[in-house]
Amino acid sequence: MPTFPYFYGISARFRPVPEVIFLTKISWGFLGPVAPNPQLAVPNRRRMIQTPRSVVTPLRAAPCDSGVQPSGPDMTYLYAYLSTLIVFLLCDMAWLGTMATRLYRPTLGDILSTEVNLPPAIAFYLIYPIGLVVFAVLPAIRSESLAQAALSGALFGFFSYMTYDLTNQATVRNWTFQLTLLDMTWGTLLGAMSATAACLITARLAA
Repeated sequence: MPTFPYFYGISARFRPVPEVIFLTKISWGFLGPVAPNPQLAVPNRRRMIQTPRSVVTPLRAAPCDSGVQPSGPDMTYLYAYLSTLIVFLLCDMAWLGTMATRLYRPTLGDILSTEVNLPPAIAFYLIYPIGLVVFAVLPAIRSESLAQAALSGALFGFFSYMTYDLTNQATVRNWTFQLTLLDMTWGTLLGAMSATAACLITARLAA
């Protein structure tokens, strides 16, 4: 009796059973060889590999059937920024031209520079309108609400000017509470006016 090699310490022995061999021969003689089922046949690997190109079609994006054709690049962002920049700059220049000699210079005195430092001033007027566009103008255009433009612009101006004025009042010697209150009020009004006007201008230009 042959003994197979040990697997994990267990001896595997094989003993042929005569009854099984006899029944196997009888069933083979009566039934004959079983014909292979074509539905269960394993497909040819070569045929699977050499699939015609016409069968495999690459995935492509389906065309848009909405009927709306693009009319060019969206200019809403550019209109919103330029209109906000122009309105904000004109209003602030009018305010500073009127109140510089009446409010700022008498209060601040010798700590106020006699000449404007242009690079930081230009940077402020170019960057600040971006905040108004992002947080006030564009949301108001999407919701089609001038009230939202005015409220969001006012809040943006209030918190921005409040940070500037209270920091100066805490650190600058001649900065007074009156100057803080007036400058914060102007920043709030300026934000509301700029955002509202920019929303109206942008809606008209982008229509």
